Amino acid sequence: MVGRIPGEASKRFLLDRLDAGDPRVRLHILSALNRLGFRAERQFSGRIESIFRKEVGESARMLAAISELSSDPECALVIDALAAAVTRSRKRMFLLLSFLHDPATILRASEHVTHEAKEKRAYAVELVDIALSAQQKALLLPLIEDLEPRQRLERLAHEFPQTCRGRNQRLAEIVAWKGGAASSWSRCCALFVIGRLRVRELSDVVASAAGSEDEPIVRDTAAWALAQLEINPGEARNRGGTEMLTIEKVFILKSVSIFAHLAEERLAEIASILAEVDFRPDEPIITKGDVGDSMYIIMHGKVRIHDEGKNLATLGDRDILGEIAILDHQPRLASATAVDDVRALRLDRDAFYELMSDHIEMVTGVLQVLCERLRKLTIAYSGEVDR
Repeated sequence: MVGRIPGEASKRFLLDRLDAGDPRVRLHILSALNRLGFRAERQFSGRIESIFRKEVGESARMLAAISELSSDPECALVIDALAAAVTRSRKRMFLLLSFLHDPATILRASEHVTHEAKEKRAYAVELVDIALSAQQKALLLPLIEDLEPRQRLERLAHEFPQTCRGRNQRLAEIVAWKGGAASSWSRCCALFVIGRLRVRELSDVVASAAGSEDEPIVRDTAAWALAQLEINPGEARNRGGTEMLTIEKVFILKSVSIFAHLAEERLAEIASILAEVDFRPDEPIITKGDVGDSMYIIMHGKVRIHDEGKNLATLGDRDILGEIAILDHQPRLASATAVDDVRALRLDRDAFYELMSDHIEMVTGVLQVLCERLRKLTIAYSGEVDR
């Protein structure tokens, strides 16, 4: 829609929506403003500064949760989600600052701040030190220098002091944290941990999330957590089937090469459209000659790949099946049959193409899988020739 609005009107349209509650939406808005060449003149500079400070404050809050939960291994899932949210918040900070200062310098620093090479990260710090005002540096440098969460908090304490709350209260805070920098994925992870640990003192917080007009993945995870807390025995019975939670599907997707580089929020979108399918021993999954219209991610069990009685390969947990035929929409080159009881996640062709068009990281993952398959075929062919 923005593309059809004249330049200045587009900027105004986006600026009016910079307070969007969803952090993903805010990132898209800031990226769009950057592409439009927006620069914050005097009438907008105060607002941009205010939003920048808000981002820093929310990051400090998340860092406090990370620091406090880090001593509990059961909370590793939540810590990872919050750490990713802090990284995305930092990206938004750089975009905001690029509206106030030389954009080339600020965005170059943003590119280098997470670089594997220590020298590149140091260069990012140097650029920030040169480009920003003293007050801005005091807020941003603690978030980009090589520091532990506790050290970052100490540096930010003069502006954003944090208090100790304990594990359970931190989890409750994250679940209730809507409209800030913490993502819906962070909230889902907190709900999942509450349910897994059966923290019954947080039943009201979980019940509120389950009954809210929120994203489906949040409501579903909250409903599952309620069942674990035995708040509503009827609900526990209703959820007593074998269908997986969306959050559990995300865990599986993260371990599959095609999807490994996607953010959890994106994986949650994909997980919501995956269908669970079961196959009995000796049941055909794919038949040679059929046109490929879906791919499968094996969750449990073994699958035999064969052609006219010749076994070609055996696939197992977390392996992908049928991704080549789904790419070129040509007849399957081999058959696939369940060796034992198999449970898999099916992704249909149209959804697969739509995902690739939206996420370059997924295209990269597909290419990596195809290169790996080609490498194996080359090695196998070389062996046949040698013999």
